[in-house]
Amino acid sequence: MEPLFHYLNRTPHVLSVQAYVDDTTLVGDAQNTRWIQEVAQCYNNVRTAGFVVDSHSCYRSISNSTMRFGPTALSSAQLLQDWPAVMNSPAYATVTAAIQATLRRGYNTLVVRVTRWPLVPLPIEPEDPSHMHLAINFTFEQGHEVVHGRNAHTIGSFSTIKCSCKSKSHIVTNFPMRPCAISNVELAGYEVHAVTASAPALGLTLFGRTAFDDQGTWTVCSPPTSLRECKPAPFQKFHQLLGNDRQTVIGELETLSVAVSLMLWGPSVASSKLLIYIDNEGSP
Repeated sequence: MEPLFHYLNRTPHVLSVQAYVDDTTLVGDAQNTRWIQEVAQCYNNVRTAGFVVDSHSCYRSISNSTMRFGPTALSSAQLLQDWPAVMNSPAYATVTAAIQATLRRGYNTLVVRVTRWPLVPLPIEPEDPSHMHLAINFTFEQGHEVVHGRNAHTIGSFSTIKCSCKSKSHIVTNFPMRPCAISNVELAGYEVHAVTASAPALGLTLFGRTAFDDQGTWTVCSPPTSLRECKPAPFQKFHQLLGNDRQTVIGELETLSVAVSLMLWGPSVASSKLLIYIDNEGSP
């Protein structure tokens, strides 16, 4: 992957590229986001070599003559009852692609981001709005504006819900991005919902200063102040691994680390006096 990273580093407006195996973090200009399209094109060019970036497929859209409405959370039962045609609609990776495929003069365009597929009503629907489907019914004029990179705030609310797609692409920003910047994100195939308040990066969690709210407008984010609030994946997995007997496990890990250190440094300290103290309080 090293040649790929060198190529990404030479991309205009890319300020930094950090990577480890298949985990890549890029830093670039948040206002001139054309570099995001160039990065996406670079990955597309090397797909035949095995570099594949998973994309989303959680957008569905249909033309309709129902009155337009803004961001609305819907359960699977409501979606199937009110909009059964969604079941037969194709899947799209971005809002822009979904609108462009069904935009018709004289009709509105319903765009739904589904949290799970197929649409099977659950015995108990989730109360958390972020786990429900989100729908917006655009007029022809509104859809036309979005497709041409304007009025990006009308689609920002799609970034506030979760989905079952396997895409792990995230965009974290320190200040509100202009509509043309959001349009570049959409055209690159990374979707507007890739813009998040936080994202994992090389085993850590990065926090941005701005993100979209439920109405699609930019809002200031307050980063958490404790590790419990951050919940980075490595710490979560380690906490699960320890289980209820975590004192014993930690003690054994301390002993193991000392043993490995002796194996590594033994030849260097063979003629020196060495005192080893292990406090495995709580270990058998």
